[in-house]
Amino acid sequence: MRSMQKRHLQEKSARFSRNSRIFLAGAFFCLLIAGLPAAGIGADSQKPALPEAQPQQKPDQPAPQSAAKPEATPPPKTEEGFDIVLLMDSSGSMKKTDPRDYRKEAAKLFVSLMQERDNISIVSFGDSATVLAPLTPGGKKDRSALFSAIGKITSREMTTNITDAVRLGFELLNKSKRQNRIMLLMSDGQIDLLSKEKDEASVAELAGFLPDVAKAGISIYSVAFSEFSDAGLLRALSEKTGGAFRYARTDRDIHVVFASIFERMKAPDTLALEGDTFLVDKDVKEAVLLINKSPGTATVLFDPSGKQVAQGKIGRDIEWFGSKIFDMITIKEPAVGKWRVKLSSREGNKIFVLTDLKLKTAFAGDKVNKGDKAVLDAWLERDGSIIRNRDVLSQIGFFATLVEPDSTRLLMELKPSGKEGVFAVEVQFRKSGEHTLLLNSGGKTFTRNREFTVFAAEPPPPPPAVEQKPSPEAARDEVNWNYILINFALINAAIIGLITLVFLIRRIGSVLAKRRSASKKDADKKQSPSEKGE
Repeated sequence: MRSMQKRHLQEKSARFSRNSRIFLAGAFFCLLIAGLPAAGIGADSQKPALPEAQPQQKPDQPAPQSAAKPEATPPPKTEEGFDIVLLMDSSGSMKKTDPRDYRKEAAKLFVSLMQERDNISIVSFGDSATVLAPLTPGGKKDRSALFSAIGKITSREMTTNITDAVRLGFELLNKSKRQNRIMLLMSDGQIDLLSKEKDEASVAELAGFLPDVAKAGISIYSVAFSEFSDAGLLRALSEKTGGAFRYARTDRDIHVVFASIFERMKAPDTLALEGDTFLVDKDVKEAVLLINKSPGTATVLFDPSGKQVAQGKIGRDIEWFGSKIFDMITIKEPAVGKWRVKLSSREGNKIFVLTDLKLKTAFAGDKVNKGDKAVLDAWLERDGSIIRNRDVLSQIGFFATLVEPDSTRLLMELKPSGKEGVFAVEVQFRKSGEHTLLLNSGGKTFTRNREFTVFAAEPPPPPPAVEQKPSPEAARDEVNWNYILINFALINAAIIGLITLVFLIRRIGSVLAKRRSASKKDADKKQSPSEKGE
């Protein structure tokens, strides 16, 4: 009997011990399973993400520049000759906007500024576009043919077919193999074919083949003449083809605008006109004076010796092309020293020079946004080589003047850029509208100047705020963190539970051991009297 009780207690204790081990193993297994996701095993959200594709830089997008020190690299040399088609408006409205035919004189001025290696075509447009002169060399011997073609421009056409003019200009230039091909379009109106339906169809047609013009590398330089012109359309033509847009408010401004386009195209060196004098140095081979004048006045020029040079009393080294509102005087091998010119108008006078000493820059900005910054750099070249001699450069200054739309003038000095012989400054366009940027360099014996027209547009409005949805990667990252925190809490709870369980098991085991000991004592006490009785 006693042996049976003893066996029963031993089996009960063994079962409890076995159940405890099973329970502990199960708790440990649960703890292990709970800890696996936190360790990154078996969780889909922890798969390694694919590498993100890096945004590719567009071929025509400039590489970001360091703002620490502005500098630029001289652009590669290109072919100097140009093929140019002058598209001249012959619509009837020109009788009112250009009653004195100043646009013809401006066109002749432009042709006179060209050289033998340049080819020029004259196209008149109104009801349709007509070639008055094919591409013809711009040298002196061929200018009479071009001048004769310009003289045939009328103001009698009923309509203004700008689309036909651009198409014809494209056909003429598309046959050329030259690198530099330009259309110069001047109009005082807008596409007007006497029908709204025809106007809209013509605008759509123009928009349709304009990408072909740009793809061919042909630029459109446009002049909006008078307040009646479609400045928006003409500006768009230039912007979409890499040309430049100019606005001539009155007929007296046309030749100044044409001269500025020549300057934009050819980037000639100029001499500074200080008051009524300019300094010619030994490197100047030829000087071209463009002098504006009030109607009824005459231009008088004085050489460094004080000798008077006047139209009609010129030598073989001087050519004089004059009109009522300007004179263009070409002087070959001008004498070194200070020249003086009698001026009746202070605005728009230019002195272009052919020289072995050139002022160069990589700056070519024609349009920016208000608030933009641009690097203006400059260097001097003699016979195609950058002047790097420090002793020479120490005697030379590089300066820039920014004339803002409200005529505020900001003077800036260009500093060494880090590249030997190259100087630079950062220019900010603070206001919207047309800016004039004047670049000049010089010393005691010479001056060189360059001028740029830069239009600062209002920046485009920011896109409407759109609620940003988290990307799948970001969403997974957020879930993962929550998952990890939850598992961390579960693991800690499991550990605390396990410790508590172990403590309870040990406590229960101790109680059971005491009970077994007490039961054994009781059994021994009951067994002793019976054994004694026996």
